[in-house]
Amino acid sequence: MARIMAAKESSETFSGPLQKQRKVKFLQTMQPVLSRLYQEDSLTDVEVRVGADTVQAHSVVLAAISNVFYNKLSAKSKTGGRVTSLDVTDRVSKKELDAFLDYAYDTERSGHTTANIENICKKLNAKFDPEEVPSSKMLQEVLYPNFYIFQTFQRFCDVAVCVEGKTFFSHRAVLACSCPYFYSFFTCGLQDSRDDMITLQGISSESFAKILHFIYTTELELCLETVQDVMVTANFLQVPEVLDMCAEFLYCEVNLENCGEILGLCEDFNLADLRLKILEFVRDCRVEDVENLGLSSQDLGR
Repeated sequence: MARIMAAKESSETFSGPLQKQRKVKFLQTMQPVLSRLYQEDSLTDVEVRVGADTVQAHSVVLAAISNVFYNKLSAKSKTGGRVTSLDVTDRVSKKELDAFLDYAYDTERSGHTTANIENICKKLNAKFDPEEVPSSKMLQEVLYPNFYIFQTFQRFCDVAVCVEGKTFFSHRAVLACSCPYFYSFFTCGLQDSRDDMITLQGISSESFAKILHFIYTTELELCLETVQDVMVTANFLQVPEVLDMCAEFLYCEVNLENCGEILGLCEDFNLADLRLKILEFVRDCRVEDVENLGLSSQDLGR
């Protein structure tokens, strides 16, 4: 795609984490989806056994909350593949396992006392202290940081996404929680949705890599050369938070040479707020400087 013109030629890259408030908001949108996936046994990839009873869960979550689970999942299965079944009969009861997972997934059933959870945490060698991390903070304080580590080192991944011949290893549950496109795809019931590798067409591998990094960190790297590609991919994957960051970046980079192109992007991606800001910027410029921009008097309010 065409590169948006900067005021000066530059290879400088814009990058920065989301504001704390927005990061919390992003995780708040993930939390109920993760809880629902667990309660509906959806996209689970491991079975936890206690005697004759079993519970379905997500290995990326189990590995993040307990050293017992982490060590068992890290071991090789008898066939040399991923571990898909764990037995913790010698450590906890079925009731205790349910309480521990309800706490970790922050389900509506997680109304257990701290003392009770502390005892279970000791039995499973948990990676968190319930006195310091309430159930409502599990995703933000425990799960999410570990998700990124696991994805970085390709641990407990259950899906590979192929874009332009490049492969990105990831976790179905994490993608589904943070991206409506993946939630719809993985839960649609079609055979393709259960494949170990899926292929995405019509987007660039570079922009997908940036958005995948955002999904796991809420950080996004942008530059004028690639921002339009990132917007196309964010729109395709239905990640509005990324579009919001792109809009903020474009507003910081706007000048009289590129404002027309940016207004075009506002139309393409329905960025009404950014469009108003750009028009306000233009109206503040000298009349002779904006005569060749092709904007109507109605747009300019003149």
